[in-house]
Amino acid sequence: ARELGRRLEGTGVHTYSLCPGMIRTELFRNETWYKQTIYSFNLLFAGLTVNEGAEGILYCALSKKCGADSGKLYRFCKIWETANKNLKDELAIKLWSASEEAVGLRN
Repeated sequence: ARELGRRLEGTGVHTYSLCPGMIRTELFRNETWYKQTIYSFNLLFAGLTVNEGAEGILYCALSKKCGADSGKLYRFCKIWETANKNLKDELAIKLWSASEEAVGLRN
């Protein structure tokens, strides 16, 4: 989202990355009982409902506050400052180039 946001700057299109957190789903339903137990224990204390997890997605999609922050990483309906400080523009460009090559968009 960071490099795409940079490339689309001035077009009116905004991009965001989002970490919704741990969501209470049945993702581990086919795992062994002990993995299910560990996952369930973690969700008991840190897990969000599906609706709570969707809040961040809807916030980025609908909030006018996000418009000026294209390319940023969000968590829990706000910019995730710690993660954004660790993201480097050079790495975003390298990832973009590798992705273009992987899908055959680069000669």
